[in-house]
Amino acid sequence: MCSAGSDTELAESDLWLDYGMQLPRPWVEDLRLPAATAGAVWLPIAGAPPSRVIYHHRHAELEANLVVAGCGTYLVGSRTCRLDPGSLVWLFPGQDHCLIQRSADFAMLIAVWKPAVAQAAAVTLGEARLAAADPGVICRRLAVRRLREDAEALRELASAPPVECDAGLPYLLARLWRHGQEAVMTMPAELPPAVARAARLLADPETGRNVSLAGLARTAGISPDHLARLFRRHLGEAPLTYRNRSCLDRFLDRWRPGASAMDLALSCGFGSYSAFNRCFRAQVGMPPRSWIVARS
Repeated sequence: MCSAGSDTELAESDLWLDYGMQLPRPWVEDLRLPAATAGAVWLPIAGAPPSRVIYHHRHAELEANLVVAGCGTYLVGSRTCRLDPGSLVWLFPGQDHCLIQRSADFAMLIAVWKPAVAQAAAVTLGEARLAAADPGVICRRLAVRRLREDAEALRELASAPPVECDAGLPYLLARLWRHGQEAVMTMPAELPPAVARAARLLADPETGRNVSLAGLARTAGISPDHLARLFRRHLGEAPLTYRNRSCLDRFLDRWRPGASAMDLALSCGFGSYSAFNRCFRAQVGMPPRSWIVARS
């Protein structure tokens, strides 16, 4: 259940600045959409590395994720949302979000719409939330029939020629929104404030590389062991593992052929190339060089 409370509305800057740990500003991701398009539809990529995209990010586009297999957990701001087949999650321009947990068979279809398209839909449908920066966490679970129909619609647009896909995106937005409003609401859960703030700091490439568990715990007013237990309970892994996965996910997302692996790894938050190499081998199952050669 979602718990509304003043704890999550504390003056974070006052709390963290006492220890020189100012909360990072959200990273605004550039989705690199062509200028003339209304948005895009993306399918799961076969053979992709096991990235969960746990770095906290946002973007100017409205986004909808439809889960078609497996299970996972989204972190939206300081709230977690459980994902199962049929889950339809809406992510708005003012919301930091990241996929923090996922099963091996997890797969979801993704659609994004540029701000002008979302604003036009808000007027046409009489639904102001579509044009809002952060109307709250909106997660619904579609019935099996709706899931099949909407998944097919997404796949059809994703494989259509660019002109046809672009023409169909406004209709897709209206369709998914209408079906979502008819579906069962999934209530998000509020993370403990200490865990939410620690996750944001650890996932940031600048603050994450220097902040310690002891410093995080001292700021939160709890012991390091208590914070570590809370972190594992709510996010499923140790704080250091979360930080390394965040850095790795950022690397996998930003890497392009010809880029310097060392420079990119350091800019993504790794303290050294050896630390990056160890994390990469453990999570991807091969050394970075082999992975890069296979994709060059």
